[in-house]
Amino acid sequence: MVRLYTAEGERAGYMTKWEELHPVSQHLLLQIEEKIRNERHACEQVEQCKRLSDPSVSNKGFELDAHQITQVSRQQGLFSWVMS
Repeated sequence: MVRLYTAEGERAGYMTKWEELHPVSQHLLLQIEEKIRNERHACEQVEQCKRLSDPSVSNKGFELDAHQITQVSRQQGLFSWVMS
C-alpha cells in the first residue's frame, strides 16, 4: 500500500493539490503514471498483433509466445508493481 503525504507531513487526501504534496509523494505518482503509460503502450502493441486474431495460428505456438513474453516481462519488472 502506498501512502501519500503533504509537504507538512500530513496524509494526502482526494482534495490535496499537486503543489501541496511532498516531493517524494510527487515522485511516486510520476513513477506510477509512467508505468501506466508503458503498460498502455504494450497493450496497444498486443492489440495490433494480427497473429492474435488469425485462426490459422496454432494455440500451442501462441501459448509458447505468451509464456515467453510473460517471462521477459517479469524479468524486466513490468509486472512487479502490479503484484506488490
